Amino acid sequence: MKILIVDDEDFIVSSISKILEKEGFEVEGAGRVLEAKEKLKQKSFDLILSDVKMPGESGISLMDYIREKGIETGIVFMTGYGDIKDAVSVMKKGAFDYITKPFDREILLNVVKKYFEERKLKKELEKAKSIVGLYRIALTVARISSMDEILDEITSICREQILCDGGSVGIVDEETDSVFIRRAWGMRKEKAEGTIWKIGKRPSGFAVKERRGIIINGPLNTHPFFKGEEVFEPIKSGMSIPMLLGERVVGVLNFKRIKIEKPFTEEDLEKGFVLAEISALAISNARLFEEMKEIDELKSKFVLTVSHEMRNPLMILSASVEVLENSKNLDEVRKVIEILKRNVERMKYLIDDLLDYSKLEKGELKITKEKVSSRKIVQASISGLKQRAEKKNMEIKTYVEDFEIFCDAKRMEEVLVNLIDNAIKYAPQGTQIFVGAKKEEDRGIFWVEDEGVPISKKFHKKIFERFFRIDMPLASKKGSFGLGLSIVKELVRLHKGEVFIEAPPEGKNKGNKFIVVLPIENPAPLSGAGRGDK
Repeated sequence: MKILIVDDEDFIVSSISKILEKEGFEVEGAGRVLEAKEKLKQKSFDLILSDVKMPGESGISLMDYIREKGIETGIVFMTGYGDIKDAVSVMKKGAFDYITKPFDREILLNVVKKYFEERKLKKELEKAKSIVGLYRIALTVARISSMDEILDEITSICREQILCDGGSVGIVDEETDSVFIRRAWGMRKEKAEGTIWKIGKRPSGFAVKERRGIIINGPLNTHPFFKGEEVFEPIKSGMSIPMLLGERVVGVLNFKRIKIEKPFTEEDLEKGFVLAEISALAISNARLFEEMKEIDELKSKFVLTVSHEMRNPLMILSASVEVLENSKNLDEVRKVIEILKRNVERMKYLIDDLLDYSKLEKGELKITKEKVSSRKIVQASISGLKQRAEKKNMEIKTYVEDFEIFCDAKRMEEVLVNLIDNAIKYAPQGTQIFVGAKKEEDRGIFWVEDEGVPISKKFHKKIFERFFRIDMPLASKKGSFGLGLSIVKELVRLHKGEVFIEAPPEGKNKGNKFIVVLPIENPAPLSGAGRGDK
């Protein structure tokens, strides 16, 4: 254990050094406060014994320096009988104790030993506090709560376990390749919460990309990795730690010291990693909890949707059969047969959606790729829908650049049929539908565009979710489960492509354009769409 003695009298420094060295302490001396500060910059000391009044700076200024820099050490003051008021003053400022000159060997040793005993107890208390904090996180993990509850608990424990005056918890969004700050504390709390940083940018994104913790001392833009970055607040020391769950990064913990002078250390980083790893598991469980809730809601919605959509054609079929049994009018029989055909087709349409959805969910639906003409895919998709379009006085126009593409022709026809069918269903009578295909470098692009009411941008992602349907006044009576576009998304995903809606150009207040982008060449095979693939 290292002790620094600060006194302008060499005899006192020498005498105290001999007493303490005999007890096994490592001792150094300083004749002035300025000299003591220089020594503190170079090495750490467990305890400082300092005179109160010295030429130049006083012992009180030394204590102020230690507090300002966040140096972890205790200080005991030595003072004459006439300076008791000064001694009381420094005790109020945080000194461990004081002894009056002259003092004997036993008094000195008692004070020093008392300090180290109390320091040992304090460290054991901090260790116990850390264990309690980890235990609390472990309980949180075991409990499986909502994401908001988990994040609140993580934030609370991080503030308790790591000495800091600010920080945040960020969650990784893999779809947007970014970090979303969900919780923050300290200065700029309100501005920090809700901010989004691209992975690789700022300390949060850097820690996620590199999958390692990072400590930054001093202004952010003086660090070699972040030159030119905007500085939002005067952070003296910052630390960012990724939350790793196996090979996956689920989030990041950020800590900052603004008023605290002491920089973060490797010890802080190690402690932060323990918090980050347990927090990653807690967040994973929270996601599982939310998925379970979503599945329960989907089950309920599924039962209601299927019951409602299947009941209508069944009722019509039942009524039509009854009419056939009692009718002797040939024209009436023909009309009823047409009704039967339409509703049988409707039932087949619904059942096909259910079967495809079931296979996709189980990962049983496979695709078989071969080289196919883009023109052939588009023509096959349109052929069965022309009659439906004509009934609404709609015209389907095609703009097809013929090229060959590796895909499952049947499944790609299904994708386009779904998109064209939606256009017929939701666009007004007498409008046009445009279906096209073109080649751009190594990609094949297919699109279906209508002249209907534009789908709000807020629904552009949700519309591809299971059972999601927008109430559109122009929709025909033909029912659906709201599975069509979710099936489209999964079929496109199996082709390693993407599907999205393009908003109408500025100034145009009508039309929806669905775009499907696929690789031209045959990429690595991918089959099945189980939940784990998402």
